[in-house]
Amino acid sequence: MRKYLNNIVSFIGRTPASPVIITPNSHRNQRTIEALIAAGSNPNKPHAIEHHFYCYSRELMNGLTSKGSTLGYRIANMGNNKYEGARCWYADLIKDNILDLQSINEENARLLKLAFEFEGSYDGWGTKIVL
Repeated sequence: MRKYLNNIVSFIGRTPASPVIITPNSHRNQRTIEALIAAGSNPNKPHAIEHHFYCYSRELMNGLTSKGSTLGYRIANMGNNKYEGARCWYADLIKDNILDLQSINEENARLLKLAFEFEGSYDGWGTKIVL
């Protein structure tokens, strides 16, 4: 949810002519990759990277997952729940990737823009250990 608020703050600060500049959390991505490798994961093998999203309407989530599908992501874990009294929809977009910081950062930037486009929140990524 914090990412959602950050997206709102960055949106408010824009003028209509200024581009949206969204950068990944490279430090967090690096720490996650290091933790996976320390736990025994092989960084050179493909990992099913799960990217987690939240939206406050079913229509926005359907748009987000539909566009994610056209970008080559698999859709999983779709559902809805209440968060602080409000209904929210969640889903994961999954794509195989090696544990390479540059490619993870590029993917994060692309998915942060996707979340912004559909007024959603990108809540980070995770994966299982691959030996």
